[in-house]
Amino acid sequence: MAVKRVTFQKSREDIMEIEEILETSRKLRHPGLVNVLAYRIDRLGATKSELIVCCDLADRGTLYDMLLLGTLHISKARQFAIEMLEALDYLHSNGLAHGSLNARNVALSSIASPRLAEFGYASRVGAADEHSVSWPTPEIDQRSAAMQRKADIWQFGVIVAQMFLVSATSLQRSPI
Repeated sequence: MAVKRVTFQKSREDIMEIEEILETSRKLRHPGLVNVLAYRIDRLGATKSELIVCCDLADRGTLYDMLLLGTLHISKARQFAIEMLEALDYLHSNGLAHGSLNARNVALSSIASPRLAEFGYASRVGAADEHSVSWPTPEIDQRSAAMQRKADIWQFGVIVAQMFLVSATSLQRSPI
């Protein structure tokens, strides 16, 4: 099990929305997700809160780490793309968008299978990876659920491009 702690500042309404997302996340079970096992949000003062999330342990690093070592074999990249798309479809069919999908948020399990991590809540509490907007989506300022799902598809496409066409700069910079 892995435990993540994040301190953030949000309004009461935002915290209630985050709790709703986490509760939905906690109920989901899919082999392509780093499943949320439990969570807790504590008030630290008038404006600060702390989120504690317990989730599955994916102990083989991230897709980003793997890509830093070099390109993936085409069959492995294809397998990863299919598995990630199935997990993303599962999220979307259950009413959640990932919100900060990038190679650093694709954890690798002990069988080197990709698992989407930090879905739904990370971008809302400011825990999204600072590199998650290195290839920003055209819909980046849109917060509707439909636009978030479209942004997830864009970000998935970026990950697929990185897997098939990886270079040191493709992980950091937008081609646009």
